Amino acid sequence: MSTPEPSKRTCFFICPIGENSSPERERSDLILDCLLTPVLDPLGFAPILRADQMPEPGMITNQIIQQLLSCDLVVADLEGSNANVFYELAIRHAARKPSIHLFLPGQKIPFDLAGSRAIPVDSTNVRAFEDSKKVLAEQVAQTLKDGDNAVDSPFATALAVISMSTTGSSVEKMLAHVVNTQGEILGLLQNQTLIEKDLASKWLANVDRQRKSRVFHSLLGSENKFQSLTKQAEIVVLVQDLESKLKTLVVDSPEHEETTAVLKRLREAYGLF
Repeated sequence: MSTPEPSKRTCFFICPIGENSSPERERSDLILDCLLTPVLDPLGFAPILRADQMPEPGMITNQIIQQLLSCDLVVADLEGSNANVFYELAIRHAARKPSIHLFLPGQKIPFDLAGSRAIPVDSTNVRAFEDSKKVLAEQVAQTLKDGDNAVDSPFATALAVISMSTTGSSVEKMLAHVVNTQGEILGLLQNQTLIEKDLASKWLANVDRQRKSRVFHSLLGSENKFQSLTKQAEIVVLVQDLESKLKTLVVDSPEHEETTAVLKRLREAYGLF
């Protein structure tokens, strides 16, 4: 008796599709055929599904939602800020399952997603396109290694903060307060002039660093007794400062990508969401 073939991993691609021969369709087809398939096929993925390629009869919306809730990986192209894409991505985030974001270099990513990892994809630049393929392969490999336990999304972060603020220890509640305060400050920065942004960022990186450090050390008490917690408090302050810096960087710049990678490693190493 032959051994049954193991089931393959599944991936759903959410993106602007557009009409035949439209710029949206051409970009979508190129990413699907020349970026996603070459990367995912060697990793044991079944053919990638897109909304216009659903094989089963029935309501297309139900099938899309089923894919978003059940597939192993979702790749979302944020190019064009398409409303359907953001709606479908929100469902995936609510499911707390892995997703990878793509964007067009120079595109302004909405504030709620600006802190999430995203891969620049320029379909008009061959060298940049190949670089995107390498980054995608790295992120997919890491995603498969981490599984659902390391899902990074605004929804997952919010749930962690809510949990800490309501049922966590005194230290966790303080961490949640810091994160919420940071979000309020960064939200205000979106509507400030460049000069105001610069002044606010300096305040956030310097004055607030000292305030947070005093609060944390006061809360944690003796350094001998709570040495590991004190270290984590200092890491939290560092993470907050790096997040503030990240908002001032060009999204597709090397410094932005390096800062994002450092933030990810810090969060994973110290259990910060």
